[in-house]
Amino acid sequence: MPEIEYKFYGDFSDIPTLETVWKAVESPHVFQTYEFVSSWFSITHHCQHPAVVIGYERGVPFGILPACVIKRNQFRILSWAPVPLVLDYGDILFNTDAPIRPEEFMRRAIDLAKESASCRTTAFYHVREDATCYPFLQQRFLLASRTIAPYLVAGQPFEATLRKVREARSNQKANCERNIKRLKEMGQLNLTIYRESSDDAERALAFIFKHKKKQFSRTKIMIDYTDYKNWYIRQIRENRDAFVACLTLNGLPIAGLFGFFWQERLYYLVPAYDVELSKYAPGRVLFYLLIKQYSEDIKIFDLGIGDESYKLQWTIQSCDVFSFIEPTIIGWIAYNSTRAIAFATSQIARLKSL
Repeated sequence: MPEIEYKFYGDFSDIPTLETVWKAVESPHVFQTYEFVSSWFSITHHCQHPAVVIGYERGVPFGILPACVIKRNQFRILSWAPVPLVLDYGDILFNTDAPIRPEEFMRRAIDLAKESASCRTTAFYHVREDATCYPFLQQRFLLASRTIAPYLVAGQPFEATLRKVREARSNQKANCERNIKRLKEMGQLNLTIYRESSDDAERALAFIFKHKKKQFSRTKIMIDYTDYKNWYIRQIRENRDAFVACLTLNGLPIAGLFGFFWQERLYYLVPAYDVELSKYAPGRVLFYLLIKQYSEDIKIFDLGIGDESYKLQWTIQSCDVFSFIEPTIIGWIAYNSTRAIAFATSQIARLKSL
């Protein structure tokens, strides 16, 4: 029998000590990387404290449950870290050569985290159907909500990728080229990709935040805007996978996008555009130019969680995404509140529009 040990880490001060251990375990998406999770823990006010469990075989890590404790209706609930606002896909980190199956790791890790963190129930949201943890949750937990995550397959010449776009029955090339021509008639049009912090990169982020704040205000969605803004600023300053794309007209931003390049995947996360130029679809033009520039280098353009119509104009391909609640009495209570939260989450996702 393998010598397996599970350790619980429940204090914010634990997280900086885990970098080497964390990076020894395979991350399924950028959302589970040490840089992503640790930066969120360093600024968040959205959880009580971490509730991370790591499995070791003879001192070598093989699995990580990246979790935290949230409070809802006076109940302490174990859930993914980070929270849904910045986490499109939740999953465990798990090495392919682990000594046990992921289902066994999930069972033991959840039990230890719940006991150590005094949680009454668990809720795991935004779980893709291809996630390592999905079989365990699908068999043992209550389904709380379901949506999709559209994506566009690339890793090929631009024209070949556009043929995939045409399967969505939209003529994006003609529309975008026409709008590019119209914008160029108004002045100089440029797309710039920032992969590290600079004054220009942070000005592009400021443009995104300015327009996102207006959208949140119009739709009455209540979030901790300061935390939201500070977290993304920290990403472009410290996370080498983060990027900001900015489309400018005569030197002034008209569309922006925050996302990540990670393992030949581009994550399209926080777009914004100048609504006064909406008839030129500047956000759509920005994404079109991104595809044109990176079509051969990026294998997947990941449009993130949500079935908004603008995403489905680019692709017919998607992955089902589920949220789960533990089937306990408290879980049922949390389930009812989760339905309301799922609605709010869907509204946030709807704001990610071109």
